[in-house]
Parts: sequence; C-alpha cells; structure tokens
Amino acid sequence: TLGFNVRGRDVESIVAELQQKVGQRVKFPSGYYVTYGGTFENLVDAKKRLSIAVPIALALIFALLFFTFGSVRQSLLIFMAIPMAAIGGVFALLLRGMPFSISAGVGFIALFGVAVLNGIVLIAEFNRLRHEEGITDMTEIIRQGAEVRLRPVVMTALVASFGFIPMAISNSAGAEVQKPLATVVIGGLLTATLLTLIVLPILYSLSEKKAVDNEAQQTRPTGMAPGLKALTIIGLLLIAAGSWAQVAPLQTLTLDQALQQANSRNAQLQLAGLGVTQQQALRRTAYDAGRLSAVAMLGQYNSRRFDNNLTVTQTIPNPTLMRRLADLNDQSVSAREAGVVVTRNDVQYQVKSAFYDLNYLHQKSQLFRQQDTLLTEFVKAADLRFRTGETGSLEKATAESQLADQRVRLAQNEANLSASRTRLQTLLYSPQPIDGSAQPLPKLSLSIQADSVSTGQNPLLAQLRQQILVAERTRLVEQARLKPDFLVGLFSQTLIGNQLIDGNELYFGPGYRFNGAQLGVTLPLLGKAQKARINAARVGEQIAQTDLQNQQFALEQQLKGAYAQYEQYRTALTYYETVGLAQATLIQANARRAFSSGDIGYVEFSLALGQALTIRSNYLDLLNQYNQSVLYINYLLGTP
Repeated sequence: TLGFNVRGRDVESIVAELQQKVGQRVKFPSGYYVTYGGTFENLVDAKKRLSIAVPIALALIFALLFFTFGSVRQSLLIFMAIPMAAIGGVFALLLRGMPFSISAGVGFIALFGVAVLNGIVLIAEFNRLRHEEGITDMTEIIRQGAEVRLRPVVMTALVASFGFIPMAISNSAGAEVQKPLATVVIGGLLTATLLTLIVLPILYSLSEKKAVDNEAQQTRPTGMAPGLKALTIIGLLLIAAGSWAQVAPLQTLTLDQALQQANSRNAQLQLAGLGVTQQQALRRTAYDAGRLSAVAMLGQYNSRRFDNNLTVTQTIPNPTLMRRLADLNDQSVSAREAGVVVTRNDVQYQVKSAFYDLNYLHQKSQLFRQQDTLLTEFVKAADLRFRTGETGSLEKATAESQLADQRVRLAQNEANLSASRTRLQTLLYSPQPIDGSAQPLPKLSLSIQADSVSTGQNPLLAQLRQQILVAERTRLVEQARLKPDFLVGLFSQTLIGNQLIDGNELYFGPGYRFNGAQLGVTLPLLGKAQKARINAARVGEQIAQTDLQNQQFALEQQLKGAYAQYEQYRTALTYYETVGLAQATLIQANARRAFSSGDIGYVEFSLALGQALTIRSNYLDLLNQYNQSVLYINYLLGTP
C-alpha cells in the first residue's frame, strides 16, 4: 500500500496522470495489478450516487411542476431555469479555478431547486393574470407579472447568495468542502436570476401567445384529480427512495453462497471464534506455579560482623488443584465451542429467513407488475369508451385511480425489497449490495412428524449442558484449594567469625558461604471463606441445571406452537394449490374477455381483477409464512 497527500491538485486528475504513468513505466508480473483507493475510491462511489441522485431530482422536479400547472409545455418552460442556473455555476467554478467535486454537485442540486422556485413564482403570476384577471394582451401580462414578481425573485436570489458568501471565502477546516458548494450556488443564482427575468418572459410569450389569443375558445387544462396526484407523488417518492438505495450494482447470490459468505464474514461468528481462541490460550494457566521469591538479608544477624543471607523460595500448588484447573479450562473451551455452534445456528437461520423473504418480495413485484399491465389495458379501454361516448367519466376516473393505487403498492414493495436487501447485506457483512434469486418461490419440505418433534439436538441446549459441566468443574477447583500447597527453597549465607571444627578453631571469612535448603507446607488456617466459595459454586451448578430445564421447556413449547402453525399453513396451501390459483387464472381470463367484448362493465371487471389479485397475493403471503415456519422449526431442532 502506497499513500500520499494531494496538495494543489484535484484527486481525479492526479490519479488519471498516475494511472497513465504507471501503465507506461511499471510492468507487473502475471497476476498482479493496481487499485486506487482512499479519497479517490470515495470520489468514484460518490459520483455513481450523484449519477442516480441528479436524474431522480430532476425527474421529481419535472413531475411536481406538471402536477402544479397541468401542462407539459409550461413545465418545460420553467425547467429551462435549470440550464440557465448551471451556466453561472460552471463559470463560477472556472473563474475561481476549482475542479468539479461532489460538494459542487450537491450545490448544483440545491441551485436547481432555487432556480425552479423563481420560475414558478413568475409563471404562476402570468397564469393568474390570464385566468383570474382576464388580461389577454401578452405584453401587458408580462409587464405586470414581471413588475409584481421582481422583488420576490430578486430577494430569493440575494438571500441565498449572501448566506453562502462566508462559505465561499472560508479558509478554515472544511473549506475544501464548503467553497465549491457556495461558489456554485452564488454563481448560478446570478445568471439564473437575470435570465429568469429576461429569457423566461420571452419564452412564455412565444409559447403561450397562441393560447392567449384563443383563450375564449380554449379550455383550461384541468390537470389530474387531487387524489390521483397524491397517490402518484407517493409512488414517485417511493420509487426514488428504492432507486437511491440501489446505486451500487447488486450482487446476486444463491442461498449456499450467502451461507458460505456469512460463515466467513459475519462479525458475530468471528467474535465467537475469537472467544474459543482466547479460551484455548488460557489452558496453560492451569499450571501456573506462581512467582519465584528471592530475599536478601544483610546485617549483624549472627555476630557483630556484617553478614549476608540470600534465600530463594518457590511455592508449588498441590497437583490436584492444577489437574482440576486444567479440566476446568478444557470444559470452558468446549463451552465456547458450543457457543460458536449456537451463533452459527442463529446466523444461518437469519440468513435463510432473509433470503427467502427477499425471494418472496421479488415474486410480489412480478405479481404487481402483471396487475399493472392489466390495469393499463383497463385504463386504455375506459378512455376509449369515454371518448366514444359509450360511458361517462366515472369509469375512466375509477380505472386511473386503481392504476395509481396499484403503482403505489408496487413502489411500496420495491421499498420493502430494498430494506430486505439491506438486511441480508448486513447479515453477510458485505460491502456490496446483495440481491437474492428472482426465481419462483420454492415450497420447503419438513421431514418430521408431530410425535417425533424434539429439541434434544438444539445447539443452545448443548451449550447449557456444557455450562453445567463448567459449573461442576468450578466447584471441584474450589474444593481443591483447601488442600495444602508445598514450599521449596534454597539459601546461601556467610557466618563471619571463628568456628570450632573437630576441636580446632577455624576462621571463616566473607568469602566462605554456608548453604542449605527449605521444605515446607502451606495450609489454609481459616477455611470459612473458601467453604463459602464452594457453596457458591454449588449454587452455580443448580443455576445452570435450572437454566437448562427452563430453556428446554421453553423450546419444546415454541416447537409445538411452530409445528401447529406449520400444519395450519400447509393445509391452507393445499387449497390454493389445488383450487385457488386455478380459479384466479380463470377469473382473470374470463373477465378480460368479457370486458373486451362489452359483456360486463367496469365495476364487474374491476371486482374480478381485484379478486384474482387477492387470491394470488394471499397465496404468496401464505407460502412465505409456510417457508418461514419450516425454517423456524429447523432452527429450533438445530438441523441445517
């Protein structure tokens, strides 16, 4: 990894130059390559998001303009304020010598909103003078409208521009982010304001002159129904939210690939594995003999002479304690390993549940799209009948409302899809968005009978059984601490002076040393404290056993309830698979044929489509609940 700071250059241009020079001058062996990360990688990711966010923002602006004015022509007219604003923003960056950056892109989005707002203020006043004041002279409309709206337009631009001036001239921390954004907004508002007051009235005069001249013969556009507007706006917002969540390319995985990735990346499993490694590292602590003690004694402890004594002692724990500590550590390692199995069972269940839920939402989307196609045909047919005078406007309005409502449901399902993808991505700890298969939702099978349901193999119960063994070994360790420890030592000292040896008096100086050894036993003088620890360990055993009994009872009850739900879902699915789905197909086909031939009206056709959709949607809901119940039963049983 090579890292460097960029000063006086923008990141994108320096990486482009670096890529060119590396490609020309550096030859890598086969299998080696270069990647560019850090700030440049963040820039690339942010530009991808902007490539989605900007079109979505522009599309939503245009949609809201259309809902406001009910005219594509006037919506496009106001939309012209956006390129007018962009001109000033680009020139402002050029004048200050700044490259295009992500903060500049965010500034353009904010700039577009203010520029469009000024256009709305001006065009709305022109329309008011036409339709409410009854003025038909285009020159007078523009003169009065510009005069009335001059102050609001100018004040909007000045307030925003003055507010961004401190950011534009900032040199403090974060200035590299603030300056481009403020520069774009200030420069864009200058050109947008001037061009809005000059170019927009001219364009309005050219585009609306004929309509003003024929005002008496023209019918004012009615726009969309208020309820339909609201539903469509909600749909657009939900679709935009779903699109924004899918900026990065999706990685489609099978269930086996998802499980494999979870086993290698999931942080919970990694933490559980580290716990096992930690406990294994503690196994050698069972043979800890304590510290070696070294003592030096200096002074007149034998005579008036200055003698010295060096003593080294070591305490050796009793062998029973060390053996039982080693056994406790082995059982603790097994308990941590059982915890890994519990965590893996939990993670695999969550991954499977999220994967099949994602598959279910894909099938719902397909069903809603099919219904959208049918309702689109319904709207076309209703419109044709209305234009030919065969029916009134109620049928057309009903068809449009049903289509808009269906698209809102589709948008909501897309948002649920995005949330489900995020859930699976979180479980897999994947840096890239994850998607599941869009194949038909499978029907899982369960190979157990009600009388053979048992939670004996559940990993949680195995872990609790292991905790009982750990508590038992803990008690044995505390009991072993009552046994004596041993003490061994060596000493070496001087005894300066005369000593009577075999009737002869000999002088022993400081260079002559007397050596010896020590052996001892250490016993607990008062054992009440240790006996209290033993009693506490016995209570710990009882707690572990009680916890096992409670968890086993709770799991058995959960399993009985889950199996009862499974039987309920399985019975209901049998009806849909044998009768319900076939009836839905028949209802839909006959309704389309009868409505096309005129045998039934829009009410009967609408009810038939709704009934067919309800049957198929209920079937998908039920199949998903059935699969989730199978996954939950397998999770309780501890089977893969």
